[in-house]
Amino acid sequence: MSDVARTIEAVWRIESTRLIAAMARVTRDIGIAEELAQDALVAALERWPEAGIPENPAAWLRKYAEDNAAATGLGAEAAHFCIISSVRLAALWSSSIPAEDSPVPDSNLR
Repeated sequence: MSDVARTIEAVWRIESTRLIAAMARVTRDIGIAEELAQDALVAALERWPEAGIPENPAAWLRKYAEDNAAATGLGAEAAHFCIISSVRLAALWSSSIPAEDSPVPDSNLR
């Protein structure tokens, strides 16, 4: 096993859970987050032996995964879904309990 392969393995072992968590926050889907992280790993395995190991390998993996998510529209789609969900939740909450029928008296809210 070459030094580059050992470095990639070590970086992946240390950073993979953080990378997947970061991508899950962007995409709101753990399966897609894992795929994006694995695509970044494959890209590193293909590119680093020829181009050399980047100065900050963890940042390289994350940037590759983020760019891949943006290129496929996953980040924007997830953000749109999050906004729509928040608006729906707010509308549901405001319409579900009329102010006069609140189970908590106003004096308790102070």
